[in-house]
Amino acid sequence: MALERLIRVIRQTFDTDADISAATTPADIMGWDSFGHINLIVQVEEEFDLSFTNDEIGAIQSVGDLHKLLSSKLNS
Repeated sequence: MALERLIRVIRQTFDTDADISAATTPADIMGWDSFGHINLIVQVEEEFDLSFTNDEIGAIQSVGDLHKLLSSKLNS
């Protein structure tokens, strides 16, 4: 469920209908640069009503990384 919501947020943030999976990286999505990364994090934090630390944000290298981090926050 969280992955589906996360993918929806990613699609909305980057205005894309691209196929997105856990293996998707910033290089796969137009606009997912450093500014886009921060914008995505803000959108995810708002959608799921949580916050990430700077270290956590910097460690995200793929949708799978973000989903894993999100899941750990939601389950704690």
